[in-house]
Amino acid sequence: MCRSRFDWMLLAVVGVAASACGDDLDARVFRFEQDLSDATQPPGVVEIEGRTFNEGRRVCTEQQERFRRFQPLRLYLIDETVGVHPSESVIADDCNPFQEDSFPLAEPDLFELDGVGNVASFYGWATALTGRVATQPGLAQLFAADALVRIAANQPLQAPDADPATLRFMAAEGYRNVLVFFPKDQLFAEDPTAPGLSLATLAAERLQGLQGLLPPSQLRLPPGWVFVDGEAVFQLDRFRGDD
Repeated sequence: MCRSRFDWMLLAVVGVAASACGDDLDARVFRFEQDLSDATQPPGVVEIEGRTFNEGRRVCTEQQERFRRFQPLRLYLIDETVGVHPSESVIADDCNPFQEDSFPLAEPDLFELDGVGNVASFYGWATALTGRVATQPGLAQLFAADALVRIAANQPLQAPDADPATLRFMAAEGYRNVLVFFPKDQLFAEDPTAPGLSLATLAAERLQGLQGLLPPSQLRLPPGWVFVDGEAVFQLDRFRGDD
């Protein structure tokens, strides 16, 4: 149950334990996270396999000032399907500041929320996943799952009533659903002539990155999916010769 829409009282007690420019991540989970100490790479740009992708992740900008009120958000799970397609329970969550159309979001806003805080980011991408924001649903599912993993790594502060294992299981379900429901979605490079990166491959890699944090039975790829030369491929597509 939502203690308070923005949970101001908890923030006052806890203080500024987590900054607006990114919370600690579980280093075992993501190999794709930007190294913020790398001064050779522009802020918000991630290099994967020699290609650069502007995720806009965890970068403080002046535009984020209008989101500052969402910093103290805490996640109190309305159920264990929130933020996992095809559930739309996030719209019924009174803790979700984007529950109503009075605060409309566009895709650039979602990336800015990544720099404001993990819970704000989760609510933004989970809301987008319901179709309320014009963005690729696979991207919304991937980043909602990413936010759940980061929240789990910071659980006592950011999700006081939740079990980290539950949050990670929800994230694993989200990653699997990228492959099941949105296998053709891509993360596009800054260079419009460069090919996009398969979100299915990213989701499969992140799912495998949860090894040691969840039982192996919860980390299996969906039926029919395998890794081939570092990419997640649906086996029937191989036999048909699909792209």
